[in-house]
Amino acid sequence: MSANVCVTFLHYRMLWLIGTAVLGFTHAFSMQAQLTTCASLLESPQLQFEQALEDVEASYGDSVTLLCSIYGAPQAAITWYHRGRVVASYSAPSVESAVHTTRIASGLIETRYTIPCVNRKTIGEYTCQASSPCGEVISSNAIVALSNAARGKTCNVTSAAAPTIAVSTVSRLELVGTPVQLMCRASGVPKPKVTWQRITDDDGVEEIDTESHMVLSNGDLLVVADPWVVTESYRCTARNPNGSASADSTVVFVDQN
Repeated sequence: MSANVCVTFLHYRMLWLIGTAVLGFTHAFSMQAQLTTCASLLESPQLQFEQALEDVEASYGDSVTLLCSIYGAPQAAITWYHRGRVVASYSAPSVESAVHTTRIASGLIETRYTIPCVNRKTIGEYTCQASSPCGEVISSNAIVALSNAARGKTCNVTSAAAPTIAVSTVSRLELVGTPVQLMCRASGVPKPKVTWQRITDDDGVEEIDTESHMVLSNGDLLVVADPWVVTESYRCTARNPNGSASADSTVVFVDQN
C-alpha cells in the first residue's frame, strides 16, 4: 500500500471517528471533550484579549458593529451581553477533541456583534465575554452612546438581515497530524448557509476536498491535514438572500520536537 493511500485511509478513518462523535453529540460528550482538551494541552491554558471593546458614539439610526479579538489555548466560547442580558452566545470548538491526542490548541478568534439601528433601546453597556473550556473567564465592556447630532434616520423594523460573521478563527497553531477546528459562526435572517474554500498560493480560491475536511453543522471547518503540510489558509463565506460575508483563517502546523 502506497504512502498516499495510507494517508487517505487515515484521513477517512479520523473523519469517520469524529463524524460518529458528531452524530452522537450530547451535552455529556461536550463536557467530556472539554476535559479531554484541557488535559491534553502541550502547555498551560491561556486566555487574553488581543483587542478589547471600544466605546462608540453613533447617530440615531446608524448601524454599529462591535469587535473584540481573543487569544486562547484552547479557543474560547463567546457570549455577548447588552445591559447585563445575553444577546448572543457561541460555544467553544469541541469536535476536534473527539480524537484524543496531545495538542497546542492555540488560536486567535474575532467576534462581532452588530447593532442594526442605534436608538435609545440599543444604547448602553455591551460586554464581550470569553470563557475557556478550562475554566477561566474574561470580559471587556464598552458604552454605545447617541451623539448630539440631529436625528436624520429612522429605525425600520424588518425581519431580514444580511449575514455577519459573528465568530471566526483568524489563526491557529497546532501539532502536525492533529485535527483542527476553525470557527465560522454566522448570524443573519434567514439563517445563512456557510461554505468553505481553500486559499491558493496566488490568493485565489478553490474547493476543499472531502478527504481531509468536514464542514460542521454550526459552520465550523474540521481539518485533518497531510503530515507534510506546514500552513494552509481558508475562507468561510456566509450567504443568504440579503447578502454575504466572509472571513479568512490560517493554520500553521509545527512538529512537537
